[in-house]
Amino acid sequence: MRFKEKWSERWSEINENQCEILILIHENLTISRKEISNKLIINQSAIQKHLETLKKKGFLKRIGSARGEHWELIEE
Repeated sequence: MRFKEKWSERWSEINENQCEILILIHENLTISRKEISNKLIINQSAIQKHLETLKKKGFLKRIGSARGEHWELIEE
């Protein structure tokens, strides 16, 4: 997967669940926290913590208003 190769140098900064979250977001930029939770079988509060970590580390950000929000992966 080209996506994984592109990010491979930075993946050591995050854990396995966070990597899986990035893959899901890459596949669907409009995926919700609830959908991520259901796919990974992790509770939503844990997903929120992982998302906050990924945002702080500069992997992604949330764009748009409440109805039109989507994720944006940050490439360095």
